[in-house]
Amino acid sequence: MPRPRVSNLELLLKIPWWVSAALGFFAFAALRWGLPVCAGDFNAGNQFWGCSTYPACKGTRT
Repeated sequence: MPRPRVSNLELLLKIPWWVSAALGFFAFAALRWGLPVCAGDFNAGNQFWGCSTYPACKGTRT
């Protein structure tokens, strides 16, 4: 007998709350910092790696 299909919403409702919170944090981080970096806005990563890492902002950090 095949297993019944479980939707993603049902799965999120059944897992512990802290797993949902962690998934929400990673989704936020991916949208907030990951997408701009992938889109070519290299200044979005400055708060993590420092401005001197990127050629676009050379000389702006003292």
